[in-house]
Amino acid sequence: MTAALAGSGARAGTDTFRLRLLDGLAAGITDKGYRETTVADVVRCARTSKRTFYDQFSSKEACFIELLRLNNARLADDIRAAVDEGLG
Repeated sequence: MTAALAGSGARAGTDTFRLRLLDGLAAGITDKGYRETTVADVVRCARTSKRTFYDQFSSKEACFIELLRLNNARLADDIRAAVDEGLG
């Protein structure tokens, strides 16, 4: 899995295929940038199908928004933990 999603507490209960697709998008963005990454690139990296992609997300943009949401949740959790550690 990519560093973008590794260790995220926000991942609990999230479908395995969904996480693989999110990781695939993160890898594609790292390699080619968002604009040049296609759904075909995402599913190739995730080792799944376009059908699975579209079962999980309505578009590449929807997948990207979910990736951002999970990354932001993880970042907020990390900040909270650091602040709590500093206060404790």
